Amino acid sequence: MLSELMDFNISLSDQEVFAVAKITSVFFMATFIFGIFGNGMIILATFRSKQLHNPCNILIACQALSDLLLGVGHPPYAFFAFSETRISFSKCFFVQVLSFSAMNTSTILIFFVGVDRVLSVKFVTFYKRLNSWLYVSFVLIASMVYCNALNILAFFTRTEEMTVCLVPEAYTGLGKNVAFGSHLVINILVLVIYRYLGRITKRTQGSSAGEKMVKSLRTVVICTVFGWFITFLLCNTAMALTYK
Repeated sequence: MLSELMDFNISLSDQEVFAVAKITSVFFMATFIFGIFGNGMIILATFRSKQLHNPCNILIACQALSDLLLGVGHPPYAFFAFSETRISFSKCFFVQVLSFSAMNTSTILIFFVGVDRVLSVKFVTFYKRLNSWLYVSFVLIASMVYCNALNILAFFTRTEEMTVCLVPEAYTGLGKNVAFGSHLVINILVLVIYRYLGRITKRTQGSSAGEKMVKSLRTVVICTVFGWFITFLLCNTAMALTYK
């Protein structure tokens, strides 16, 4: 079902393909520029403030770094769009693998941040006894294992079809299906865990603090899931438009 959903083609001329690519590349470059400031501020604040040197904020800073690296893939896409150049998906893998790796890492880290918050609220004593650096190291290593497993699969399932090389187009074939399928599962788990966190927060922290946290969590979930959905939609639309 997922494979059928993702494999559709729209026949466009080269001129039409590059016109669409130019428009979308401007949008992506704008998000990249804004992301530099937004994510940069999170990273800088976490680095400079000792009060933010705790597992949750360190993981959030790591996610911000991942989002920052994700944007690095947009300038090459803009270059290919405005120079009206296509390359093979096989070569696109090497151009965009860093950015897609960052996307994988960001996706799994938002899940781990949710788990971290549940542990801190539901299992307070256990959470306080955790060795912060070992705990953060474990989460980052687990994220890297997930990311590299997808990269290895994508490397061995590359194809030679031509593309303008949008960030998610680093993955094709089985690698693409597995990556987006796993992202879908993770995003569903994110919705579940943050929903659960909102409920237990209301019960344990009282009305005022609980309400503030629930609102902030709701914003995080909406932005994360909506952002992933838009990426999924744009990726498959771009893939369909770049086939001839």
